[in-house]
Amino acid sequence: MKFKLLSVLGCLLTVGCIEVKDQNEKKSKAIEVSQITHEIEPLAQPQAYLVRFSGLNCDLDFKRTSTLKSRISTELKNCEDLVNESGSHLYEWVEDGLVKSMTVNIPEDKIIEGTVQLSQLKPVDFQSHGEIKKHVKISGRLYFRAASKLVTNGESVLIETDLIHSEGASIMTFENGSKANDGTHGQSGGLIHLRAKKIVGAFRVELRGQNGGNGENQFTSRKQINSLILNGSNGGNSGRFWLESLDLNQSQINIIKEPGAGGQGTGVHRTCFSLTGNNPCRPAIIRPIGPEGLTGYEERSCRIVNQKCEALNLN
Repeated sequence: MKFKLLSVLGCLLTVGCIEVKDQNEKKSKAIEVSQITHEIEPLAQPQAYLVRFSGLNCDLDFKRTSTLKSRISTELKNCEDLVNESGSHLYEWVEDGLVKSMTVNIPEDKIIEGTVQLSQLKPVDFQSHGEIKKHVKISGRLYFRAASKLVTNGESVLIETDLIHSEGASIMTFENGSKANDGTHGQSGGLIHLRAKKIVGAFRVELRGQNGGNGENQFTSRKQINSLILNGSNGGNSGRFWLESLDLNQSQINIIKEPGAGGQGTGVHRTCFSLTGNNPCRPAIIRPIGPEGLTGYEERSCRIVNQKCEALNLN
């Protein structure tokens, strides 16, 4: 009994363990099989992973059971298996009269196709340096289809994944032409922070501030009578981009900065107005149109190295 406990404990502390069941007995036990290993290699296609085994007799008949409980027979050609489904996969085979098994975990890719809003990735809130940000952590790859767009709508976000693969996509703060309501300043683009071990492919980072709203051209109280000349609202700042990656050798990143434009000013457009509901309509004081709002400014982008902001020169 003591020997069995030591054997099980040794297996739990070892990566290369498989489950072995004697076909002639109901009991099962775990043993160390340090010579059996596997590697998981992501392929170019989304949610496609190649599982490569070593230390196995790959000519045997293997059964693979996925997370969805689909049990299929699979042939390990060159000790490799192509898996297109995330989650846990149980491989079982019979060798020397024993049923053996091994579990392989396949990560889940997040695929961006068409126009996707940040909220659709279900980010969670976290606080950093007194600022509330969004956090998206992806177990597999962040995979951008061609011409796809991820829009943050001015939210500051940290996107964390092992690998980003892009077929030519855009990550943007606001879509082109986004404008605040009348009398409201445009929103700044916020922060887009990408943290990935490796980035493959080309994509654009569009740091765009929201355009300012026009001056409000209506009044509802005496206090607004002296404010008939209304300035346009200011445009938002472009936003920031932080890039944190160990390997950019296979990437092409183009950064575009577009601060938001100021909104149009307004004046009185009515022919007459009344201070109270009982007074007759009086001629309006024709005033000039107010000036446009101010254009936002470009904010700094960084390459994060050892938690420090360094110059980012990608264009």
